[in-house]
Amino acid sequence: MAEPMPMEKMVSGYDGGGMSYGIVANDQIMPMPPQPGTENEKYGEFEDNPVKQVSAEPVSTFSIDVDTAAYSVVRRYLERENVLPPKDAVRTEELINYFSYDYELPNSKNEPFQTDIAVYDT
Repeated sequence: MAEPMPMEKMVSGYDGGGMSYGIVANDQIMPMPPQPGTENEKYGEFEDNPVKQVSAEPVSTFSIDVDTAAYSVVRRYLERENVLPPKDAVRTEELINYFSYDYELPNSKNEPFQTDIAVYDT
């Protein structure tokens, strides 16, 4: 059986978080593996939509049945990486659709939408 390693060559695995993880030999401590990063993420390039004349195209649509992944991507860039996300990673419709909205249904076809106003103390 091998001799125990001398204490001066060992480090404590205690992290101060209230839990001890034992003693680990210095040569057995592995560096933290790199986290999946943004350097390998690819986003399709999007061009801004042109400005349209409302008198020529009075109907506008906004899809509410879309993915919500962009919210998580943007949040990760801002919170964990502390940088702005690439512009093509920001999908406005996915940011808006990330949140659930509990709006009342329209009253009639003649009134297809209504306003929802909330006032909060600041």
